[in-house]
Amino acid sequence: MPVVATVDFATSRRAAYGLVLTAHNRASSLGVTLPSLLSSIAGEWEMAVVLDDWHGSAGFLHRYVVFETAPRAPPLFETASENLGMRLLDPTFAFLLVQSDVMAHEPGWNLWLAAAMAADRSVTTVSGRCAMPGQRSHNRWCAGNGRKERGRVPVAKQAVAFRGLTPRGPLLLRASAARALGYLDEGCFHMGADDFDLEARAYNFFGWQAAYVYIDVHQPPNLHQWQVARKGKQISQADALKKAEKPRHSLWRSEGLPRGSPGRAHGRRCPSFNMTKQWENLQPSERAPFRINTSWLRAAFAEKAGGCGGSIPASVEQVINREPQ
Repeated sequence: MPVVATVDFATSRRAAYGLVLTAHNRASSLGVTLPSLLSSIAGEWEMAVVLDDWHGSAGFLHRYVVFETAPRAPPLFETASENLGMRLLDPTFAFLLVQSDVMAHEPGWNLWLAAAMAADRSVTTVSGRCAMPGQRSHNRWCAGNGRKERGRVPVAKQAVAFRGLTPRGPLLLRASAARALGYLDEGCFHMGADDFDLEARAYNFFGWQAAYVYIDVHQPPNLHQWQVARKGKQISQADALKKAEKPRHSLWRSEGLPRGSPGRAHGRRCPSFNMTKQWENLQPSERAPFRINTSWLRAAFAEKAGGCGGSIPASVEQVINREPQ
């Protein structure tokens, strides 16, 4: 069964951010990663934690949340878990999609992502992990697990890069865009490529774009949540998917691309998703990176983020709460 936990650190106003954390049978990893996230996020925020296929104890979470449980079978897996978390929350600005293996080392990390979104109303998603071009590449995944400390990227040189693929880990998703797009497609992309599919739909339907900003986050390999520890055995993502009895097209090749054979979900035909070809066709002309104007961030960075998040000045909230046209 999934265990759903929600907590609201907002004032009488709606929170600007909705933090969604998901974990598949790895609640223990949150004992390592959650404190780093809560001690560094800034602004007014609310949070939903979805523990999918949960077995064991997660008593440490009582320091942060109150549990609500609901039996549900089979396991939800990643995409449906994140949709559940987003539907539990009601942020005014954006959702922050974070997996249980993500550690944040930089105070106010979410504000860097918000700055990119506020700078351009066409930006729908901003990744803090990495960016990938749409064209064919031998490196089909990004080196997002390598940590590069903020000291090597001076604040004055922080920039926004526009790319075709910007995966979660973490991913800032404009709330109004998520609602307009019907959230992630959990029927056809129940575990993987759902973030890329959403970005493709955002561009095809509305011309909205994806962006990347470097922030100091880290995904320790020993905490990678989809390598599920059960009975002392490491279960691969492919093995977990076979147990889920989902359409074959959602199974992944070793390099992280979904198989091209289409399937069916909820009575509809799923798209044949050739990621390389699809992104070559739809990707807009690459825009040059631009530097973030950090003057409006200084007040927020000056105030250390606490367990309940640092407060954002009204002038900053006015900037970041803009919705896409």
